[in-house]
Amino acid sequence: MRIKDINELDGIDEWIYPLRQFIDIATRYDIKGIFNTVRPGHEYSMIFEYYVNSGRNCFDHFKKEFEKQMIESTNPKYVLVRVKNEFLPMIKQYKQWFERNKKETEIFEPYNPYGYMLELMISTEAELEHFQTLSENIKQVVKKGFKKPKTFESLFRDKDNARKVKEIFEIRGYTINGKWQGLTNDKTELLSAYYVLIPLLKSGQKITPTARIFYSEFGLSDEFINDRTLRKRPKNIEISNEFEDIFSHLLNPSK
Repeated sequence: MRIKDINELDGIDEWIYPLRQFIDIATRYDIKGIFNTVRPGHEYSMIFEYYVNSGRNCFDHFKKEFEKQMIESTNPKYVLVRVKNEFLPMIKQYKQWFERNKKETEIFEPYNPYGYMLELMISTEAELEHFQTLSENIKQVVKKGFKKPKTFESLFRDKDNARKVKEIFEIRGYTINGKWQGLTNDKTELLSAYYVLIPLLKSGQKITPTARIFYSEFGLSDEFINDRTLRKRPKNIEISNEFEDIFSHLLNPSK
């Protein structure tokens, strides 16, 4: 059975084919006979060496490609069904075989290729189960009405102002390559800017999640500042006055 060239496969097939070949060999060939082919200085039989040594890498590629296709596909249900149909029957077959022959495979310990590949199969099942659950949750969200997550730009009444705010932060040294540096050690410095810029934002938006988007946009994690702090306008008048000054042409364009 020819192992397809890696360039012929996408990340999903890159795991399907070698796994199928391993299972075919493992369940057909005599276990003791394979054990006798383990060469001195080698952990695994040369029959299984390729599959074991490349197994983790193939699984990782599968994981990334599967996630990519599930996210980007216009029909993720088809992707999920196709992948489940490829993997689950052969994994089930192997698990049943392993249960019957587990004791005999222990002669390979501590380098048991049968057990090692089983672990990768269980990880594959877990990945499929994860996306099965995710797929079902997405259906429920769609039924209830899906809302696109807000972005920094979407907070502004005029998206061009979002761009200008970023440019001013960068020019004035508050950000470097879009990441917040600040001119003080005050964690509420960016929050002061947010409150000053509220007149430029769409009305009716809740303060905490909106301010949180400001922090996220400039590379600051949720742990950087707590929600309780976000709900209150900072008391540092000097910082607020500075932002009112540098954003004055946006806040009062007629002046």
